[in-house]
Amino acid sequence: MLNGILKNININGKDGFELTYMKAFIQTYYASDYAGMMCSAFSQDQKLMDLVSSLLPSLASPHDTTPDEDEDEDEDDGPFNLFEFLKYAEEKDCDDWCIGYEDLPPSLEMQRDRSVHMDPSHYSCLFEYYKLFYHNVCSVANADDNMHFVSDAIWKTPTIHLLGQKYRSQESPRTFRGAHIQAYHCTGGPRSSEPTILRPGVVQYYFTHVIKLPVTDETVTDPQPIEHTFAFVRWFNSIAIQPPTYTDAKMTRWKNEFLPINKNCIVPNHRIYSPIAITKWLDGDIVAIPLPRKIAGG
Repeated sequence: MLNGILKNININGKDGFELTYMKAFIQTYYASDYAGMMCSAFSQDQKLMDLVSSLLPSLASPHDTTPDEDEDEDEDDGPFNLFEFLKYAEEKDCDDWCIGYEDLPPSLEMQRDRSVHMDPSHYSCLFEYYKLFYHNVCSVANADDNMHFVSDAIWKTPTIHLLGQKYRSQESPRTFRGAHIQAYHCTGGPRSSEPTILRPGVVQYYFTHVIKLPVTDETVTDPQPIEHTFAFVRWFNSIAIQPPTYTDAKMTRWKNEFLPINKNCIVPNHRIYSPIAITKWLDGDIVAIPLPRKIAGG
């Protein structure tokens, strides 16, 4: 009976259920964490990646099926690639090509119950963001039949679970503890030549947005909906010089004020690097303390 409950844990004893379960859970969890941290090394060897995935069930997509179960699926729809996903947050230049429609962990659920209209200033940020990647897009105020309309309707989500990590937002119902994150950020925005740094910020909310774009296939006449998932983030402003004592401890000091709202506030969920803790400093500044980054498979 216990074998059925514990699935991958082989035990027939009647005693020590909790201890056995937690040992197996922790071993699998930290093995997944280690595999995630070593993704850059694993990615060079496809055989090694396949071996690691087979040894760690949590790295496999829950949507993976046998050929018989999946015979009706599109052959191009492969399993979720954890190693590829981790690169979106870890590589500084990923904001040049990670737009927000890329594959997410199958365990991540974004609410789609009821759509709302974006705040006009936030919508302006989204529209400017899309213009970096998509040609011939027009806003709600300047709708044009010859251009691709960007709706202001979104589906908000106050909290998400990403690879075993719970991220809240300022709109979380009980507490916004856990709304502070860090991600690679370029002041000039995506595709800018300005330096990219890990910057702390506060997630206001997470949201899903759908934009319809034409397809290159001439036999398809209707625009195809493309779903994007984002976080709307307010970024903390920089101080002039980072004290060496902070950087040595991997902590960073920032002004207790936000940068102006602009297109950089639109952050694909894929780009979230890790949660952080924030504490106030004597002179009114804040200190960002990085927290462990959980990586528990898809």
